[in-house]
Amino acid sequence: IKSIRRRITEAMDALMARGIADGSIQAPGPRMATFVVFGALNWLPRWYNTRSKLSIAQISDQIAALLVGGLSPRS
Repeated sequence: IKSIRRRITEAMDALMARGIADGSIQAPGPRMATFVVFGALNWLPRWYNTRSKLSIAQISDQIAALLVGGLSPRS
């Protein structure tokens, strides 16, 4: 399991590094970007329950919007 986890993290780090290099991702570094994305995804089960007002799809959409758009004010 640790080996698989390491390979997934390394693959995501490489993807983030390519995005940072080509300007499609704005992040302080690939590892931080990887940790933020995985952190958000790993907490999804904590945020959702069957009594939630939002569906899993709605929660996922909101997380994606925050990750893609960040917390910067709208211009």
